[in-house]
Amino acid sequence: MLKSVAKNRGVVMVNFYPLYIADEAAKRVNDMFAFYRKLQKDESLSEEEKDKRMDEYDQEYPIPPTTVKTVVDHIEHIIKVAGIEHVGIGSDYDGISAVPKQLDDVSMFPYITQEMLNRGYNEADIRKVLGENFMRAFRAAERVSREIQSGQSN
Repeated sequence: MLKSVAKNRGVVMVNFYPLYIADEAAKRVNDMFAFYRKLQKDESLSEEEKDKRMDEYDQEYPIPPTTVKTVVDHIEHIIKVAGIEHVGIGSDYDGISAVPKQLDDVSMFPYITQEMLNRGYNEADIRKVLGENFMRAFRAAERVSREIQSGQSN
């Protein structure tokens, strides 16, 4: 899919939700769903008992923490597969229930910049990731939309 996005000059917007960016977090949630399905099949338990056991499970097996480094690891994976021109910051703060440490809100985006600098990225490439790629893709989408509206597109 990443290669297709690149081929079409699109941009993958990185979501910060730990389950999407860390294998350990995704594994934990898969395990949690298996536990949940097992609980649901147990007819000897009341709904209250099932809820209690799920709460206990969450306490015993918390979602592994992620950090700004995890986010930049994810960005780097996309860069390696699709290229620096095809990755951006999506965060999804209004739709996720957990965020990486050091990325509580947009005021902490400079940590992404610093981590990318620490890894050897130059200013031009960092600017692409932090917004220029997104703007390029949206300008292209706007251009196509105007062509369609004016009847100039096939």
